[in-house]
Amino acid sequence: MSGTLCALDLRSTSSYQSPTVDVGERFDCQFFVTSAQFPFEKTVKMCAAMKLNETTIGPAAAKIAKRWRLDIGDRVAETPRAYVYRVERREGPAALKIYKRIGAAGEGAGIQFLRNLDTGIGVEVYRTTALRSAVLMEWLEGEPLDHLAKRGKDKEATLLAGQVAHAIGEARFRYPFLYKRIAPSLVRDLRLCQTKPDGSEPHPDLAHTIALVSHLIVTTPQEQVVHGDLRFSNIFLTAQGPRLIDPKGFRADPAFEFSKTLIDPYAGTSLAAFETRIAQRAPVLANAIQTSPKRIIQWAAVLLAHTVIYGGRKRKTDHPLTPYLATLLSLSAQ
Repeated sequence: MSGTLCALDLRSTSSYQSPTVDVGERFDCQFFVTSAQFPFEKTVKMCAAMKLNETTIGPAAAKIAKRWRLDIGDRVAETPRAYVYRVERREGPAALKIYKRIGAAGEGAGIQFLRNLDTGIGVEVYRTTALRSAVLMEWLEGEPLDHLAKRGKDKEATLLAGQVAHAIGEARFRYPFLYKRIAPSLVRDLRLCQTKPDGSEPHPDLAHTIALVSHLIVTTPQEQVVHGDLRFSNIFLTAQGPRLIDPKGFRADPAFEFSKTLIDPYAGTSLAAFETRIAQRAPVLANAIQTSPKRIIQWAAVLLAHTVIYGGRKRKTDHPLTPYLATLLSLSAQ
């Protein structure tokens, strides 16, 4: 391959149509393929293996900005999955998100999620490339709720998070059955941890967690589409009210929505302060969606257990979040 980026052309892929992408436009990948040589599905898989890095991300952003007639500004954020730039378009400022792994961002459900929300709930999506290697979104002026909480306004931030979750629950999603169910994935991952390659004993909280998630599944009255990553840092307080960003888009028990809202962040938090936070937030969040505080705590315990047990299954030492998990499991049983 020569050069940093080449073009992948889907203009002759007439069988692929979607109202959510700009079909027929050229977008960036690291090799050239024509639709006559490869079917679209194979092209997606090949692109998914291509990863942008510090060297290639700048040219990729510049190329997309030129195609979409944007004036590219500073890179304002980096996440494990993507880089975000502030750009200017004719109508005003916008955010350009470039994914590091093309075609593998897993954000397709998130884009559909945002487009199904009523105006004023989530960030507006203006445009995406066909494989969603890049997304152009509304620029939100404001601050994330975690900044509000750090200034001693945790209750206000919690109320606003509840307001957003309530609005999500009122939204009418097209084809909700297409969103991935999160509970079966959690159960599958946890069961994989019942045996270890080295023959050692499984995590002491594993059996309790599997029993808890099984109980939650059979007592879920009806699953609905949820944001899936609703933490304070993913809700911006703007002059027009709270607006959410970065949804994953899952189907789950509505109480699952607050699994991260309830407990984040952990860094520098004592166990006593952690327990106090849960006691203060849980009733407020539960009231917003008409569920019980205990159910929110139980789903938070399951998700944190997944992080500690499944996510830490290859660790040689205890996961640093183990003490928080013990506290949360204790509270979930009360």
